[in-house]
Amino acid sequence: MSLKTDARNILLAGIEAVRPQNLLPRMVRRVGDTLQVAEHTVDLSRYRGVHLFGAGKAAEAMAACLEPLLGEYLRDGLIAALPGEHCPLRSRIVEASHPVPTAHSLAAARQIRQAMAALGEDELFIFLLSGGASAMLELPQPPITLEELQQTGELLLASGLDIRRINAVRKHLSQIKGGRLAEVVQAPGLVLVISDVIGDRLDTIGSAPLYADDTTYQEAIDGLRQVGVYERLPASVKAVLEQGARGEIPETPKQPKANIRHLIIGSNGVALAAARAQAESLGYHTEIRDAALTGEAAETARRQAQTFLQDAAGAHRLCHLFGGETTVTFERSGQGGRNQEFVLAAHAVLGDTPAVCVAAAGTDGIDGNSPAAGAVADAETLRTAQAKGLDPRDYLARHDSYNYFRATNDLIITGPTGTNVMDISLFLKG
Repeated sequence: MSLKTDARNILLAGIEAVRPQNLLPRMVRRVGDTLQVAEHTVDLSRYRGVHLFGAGKAAEAMAACLEPLLGEYLRDGLIAALPGEHCPLRSRIVEASHPVPTAHSLAAARQIRQAMAALGEDELFIFLLSGGASAMLELPQPPITLEELQQTGELLLASGLDIRRINAVRKHLSQIKGGRLAEVVQAPGLVLVISDVIGDRLDTIGSAPLYADDTTYQEAIDGLRQVGVYERLPASVKAVLEQGARGEIPETPKQPKANIRHLIIGSNGVALAAARAQAESLGYHTEIRDAALTGEAAETARRQAQTFLQDAAGAHRLCHLFGGETTVTFERSGQGGRNQEFVLAAHAVLGDTPAVCVAAAGTDGIDGNSPAAGAVADAETLRTAQAKGLDPRDYLARHDSYNYFRATNDLIITGPTGTNVMDISLFLKG
């Protein structure tokens, strides 16, 4: 079995571990009238009924697993999901959009907000939250239009800001995010969370529609100015941020509601543990070198590749694993994403070094503006590229990693996985 095959299998083991159909049976069960989620229990018989809501890339698959457990207690459900073929559910699906919100995202937010606001205190809601919810549920603060919000979202995604600072902006432009959805809900609830952020911060995942927010309007402005984006924002967006900073618009809620409980059932840590177990089963001495990898994808990849080459000298069957989420800052772009760019930059460092390999993939199966989840590369990749007259440095300069790895046949393509816990990357020495 080749190093590249091993790398693919290690990454796929991590992704499989965090698919809802594998996560939920381990974390959620029902005994009689009692629903148990990890160590938390709920007596379903205390409530007039259970209402299911959800948003994010994993919400639909989570609902498919949870609905049979709720059985006769489930009254109805409303799940925001991406377009495509849908699971057969009792809950109603409302299609939304990602990574930039559209009119569908606004419609989904209005419907879920209205339905949750109508619940009584003797009813229970369960909200299924996962990565992608920020774009899929949106209701901008007036007078911001959808088009202005889309423009702002595109600027944020290309800014190089980390996810927490991006969400600080998103939350202060929204009537849903940063705990503002919780403000309209009187019913008690459980929020089952698959985390897609470093540190599993509840105030960041999905822009925290039902949790508290410790960021401010001024913090959002400061972050945008730091990366030179603020002056490029639409006038209405700057007006809302400035009015909020002056106290003319209420801040996001700063304390979580006592009757809403958040429970993390999946994370990048779960995926890394499964990837490590797979690597060890293949005979690699395996180390999780960084479970909170951040920074510019290319710079981070170069640094980690150089460290791996030093550690791998004389070693046999070594695996370095990483979890987290890097960024790509660009003025112009080809096709690809942070995982393919990570692999391409590391590949340029590894060159034709024998018996070493680098790979990375997004656990959601989508990397940037490409249909690939990631890529894998070794010395054979370089030989293939050279035979075709391709220079990895040229493609890196254009942020065109997808077309480089498409030419060398080294893309990792999974299709949408129905989950999202950031990224996994690795280096192997055979």
